[in-house]
Amino acid sequence: MQGVDPAGGEVGYFQTPIRAFLLDGSVAFLPTGGSVTPDSLQGLGTRFDITLENPRPFGGIPTDSVVGIEVYDDASVDLPLTVLAAAASTAATIALGIVASVAIFGSCPTVYADVGGEPAVQMEAFSYSIVPLFESRDVAALRLDADATSGETLTLELRNEALETHFVNHLSLLVVDHSPDLRAVPDPTGRPLLVGGGAPPLAARDRAGRDVGFLLAARDESAFRTARSRLGSVTEEDLTDHVDLIFPRPAGGAGDATLVLDLKNTLFNSLLFYDVMLADAGSAAIDWLGSDLDRIGPALELGRWYQDRMGLRVLVDEGGEWIEADHVGDVGPIAWKELAVPIRLPAGNQDVKVRLEFVADSWFIDRAGLAGFPVRPEVVSVAPSEILGPDGAVDEQAWSRSLHADEMYLATYPGQSYQVSFRLPGEPDESRTLLLAAQGYYREWIRGPWLDRTSRARGPFEPSDDALVDALGRWDQVMEAFESDFHGTRIPVR
Repeated sequence: MQGVDPAGGEVGYFQTPIRAFLLDGSVAFLPTGGSVTPDSLQGLGTRFDITLENPRPFGGIPTDSVVGIEVYDDASVDLPLTVLAAAASTAATIALGIVASVAIFGSCPTVYADVGGEPAVQMEAFSYSIVPLFESRDVAALRLDADATSGETLTLELRNEALETHFVNHLSLLVVDHSPDLRAVPDPTGRPLLVGGGAPPLAARDRAGRDVGFLLAARDESAFRTARSRLGSVTEEDLTDHVDLIFPRPAGGAGDATLVLDLKNTLFNSLLFYDVMLADAGSAAIDWLGSDLDRIGPALELGRWYQDRMGLRVLVDEGGEWIEADHVGDVGPIAWKELAVPIRLPAGNQDVKVRLEFVADSWFIDRAGLAGFPVRPEVVSVAPSEILGPDGAVDEQAWSRSLHADEMYLATYPGQSYQVSFRLPGEPDESRTLLLAAQGYYREWIRGPWLDRTSRARGPFEPSDDALVDALGRWDQVMEAFESDFHGTRIPVR
């Protein structure tokens, strides 16, 4: 809601309870909402110092003193004061490092494992689950060496490296033993499949007419992305790019086959979320994130629009007609993800033609292969055996909150890291794949600089193709700087 303040400037009102983390490390609690002008944040509430002591009435502050604003929900309103004090300390450190004004890294918890003595990112969990109603379960195959998969214990590091609050509901390790020529890979629903490496495409050409087969032949991070000429020519009626693939028909020649993909999103999706959905809305983003999307109607409208427009569609040529075989949801821009997509082979003995279709420049695709009939393996689910908190001590509460998909959540704040250990079953007879299943959601912090846009905000985000065209046009102009800033604003963990 917008209004006019006595000085003649515009003011945005919000009703959602918030916690505002401030430049000096203090935290302001505004339980009944407040208002924002281009210059100040106002509201009735209480302000605590960096230790969450010495409470005093909140009297309003300049917007440039705000590091980030976190909206309340039922799962976070009763967080321990020690957790909030740690978050306030982190926020102050971030702000003093002049990172907060450009902090764009994130959009989900990141999971690391020790590979060759160095932490290597394995997964970004439940990407785009931005409110409780979007809570989801995400499964990723871990890229580990044989020693790690056959040992007694596996320890993973769960990090919050962004200006976000993460709510982790459930963690489990999925163990699949198999022959050395196979690997367990999740399908788009998260269920593991056993697949071989898959034959590379005989031919691959994108919509711009480029031969991109060499980019998709192997998992080497030399990946396909949309041609710049295609990105610059999108319209509201024509938003997509595609890659056409021709594969040799798998042995057997009939029934189902498995398309194996290694891919991740570009940062276009992050720009769409940060700049168009949140920053453009100014203070209206507070109620949009904290209230509107907690209601079924607005959440369903956004979810249907995003499902319809974003992600990656897998189509198979059946007699000259492209038939959709499956839809792959967005996986995030940080970690490469391996997916197995079952497809129905067309009749006959001809080569198999597959089209991958998506909004222009929303995907990196590193590898595409076609394997034989998909097999559902036996899966052993292993619960965490121990979790160490950010202080390195055993955290029984974090452990108990991650055991089951229920109403209890492990909440993590920027800069926090948890060591999650799993006891592995006995050594595999041949080979083993480990997959991590993680369920939860996260709350993005409204950045202080976004509040300065109140005077020109267009109100809360409304899903539309016009918004996508607007975002793609901006992306074409700023992608290089955005990509550089994104990785440079990762918040260090302690």
